[in-house]
Order: sequence, then C-alpha cells, then structure tokens
Amino acid sequence: MLPNKEPILNIGIILPVDNRKKVHISFTAPSLYEIETDQQLDPACKTPGMLNVSANDGEMTITNIVEDDKHGITIHDVPAGRGFHWEQAIDVTLPGNIKITSHNGSLLITNIIPLEQYLACVAVSEMSPKCPDQFLQAQVITARSWILAAAENKHS
Repeated sequence: MLPNKEPILNIGIILPVDNRKKVHISFTAPSLYEIETDQQLDPACKTPGMLNVSANDGEMTITNIVEDDKHGITIHDVPAGRGFHWEQAIDVTLPGNIKITSHNGSLLITNIIPLEQYLACVAVSEMSPKCPDQFLQAQVITARSWILAAAENKHS
C-alpha cells in the first residue's frame, strides 16, 4: 500500500560502526538553523558557523527553520564507500535536519529528510552528468521503489 503522505526518512550519515568520537560540522547559512541539545535551544540568531561535536556532548538536533535549496549542513570527513576498496572520507552538504546521538560511545548522525528530497540528492550523486535523462529517471524510480519496499511493514 502506498503512503498517503510523503514519508520522512532517517538516513545514517555517520554510523556507530565508523567508531567516530568527534565530527566537525559547518553551515553555509547559520541563520537558517536552530540547534537543540539536552540542555538548551540555540535560536537561529545564535547558531555558530562551525561546530565541533563529540560523542560525549549528548543528544543534539539541528533543525532547518527556513526552506532554502541553496544552503545546507556540511558534515566533514564522512565515510563514503564503506567496505569497498575505494572507501574514502568526503565532506557532504545535506538538506533537511540532522540528529546527533551517541551509541556505545560512538557518534550516530542521521539526516532527517522527506523522501523526494532524498531521491533528488541520491540520483544526482549516483549518476554521471553525461548520462541521458532517461537513466536519471530510471534511477529515481528504482530508488523510490526500493526505499518504499524496504520501509513497508511486511508482516502485519
């Protein structure tokens, strides 16, 4: 059964298996974000341009309070290609919101994002700009079908 509203996804960016204790985060437009921790809420006017976050800092949520496709949250040194011979650390600029927690002493960072916004990011990152438009369309259809099937409750 198809959902009656657009699903919100929680996409793992930094995982406990990465064994990261600290991460550096920067903002292209800090005034578009609020930061909420266990102890306080920093309104957008007080959001710094950069943050250094550790697994000991407790839970943190970074919320995009103004929709803006030109700006995002950059997480530095994110593992790309986990387990492949070409694995490397890259900087990723993400739309949506970010949740940071600690799991067994290591960071867990998730990107909270609507399905269609996620698909737009995935499709362009996985396809060469030289590919025909039909390849991009097929990639989006496949990715959408895969994620909806993976999220479906199959045993209810």
